[in-house]
Amino acid sequence: EPGLREFALVVGDRIQRAGLGTLLMQRLMRHATWRGVEAMFGDVLRENAPMLALAQRLGFTPTFHPTDARLVRVEKTLPDFS
Repeated sequence: EPGLREFALVVGDRIQRAGLGTLLMQRLMRHATWRGVEAMFGDVLRENAPMLALAQRLGFTPTFHPTDARLVRVEKTLPDFS
């Protein structure tokens, strides 16, 4: 879909809960906005509560995954600065 991009984020177990995921996602969203991306989505394991909480804090909306009940799709429309 034009203007829609998927993201993936992995932070190693030893350095989780230090704010790195938040920083990386904020930079990724800023870069995507700068590049003209209209919306982003990612698929998160249903039991990954920390990532689901991070996504919601950053304004992503959780929705049902279209094909896999083990996943939650998180989506966010990015601001248009053009």
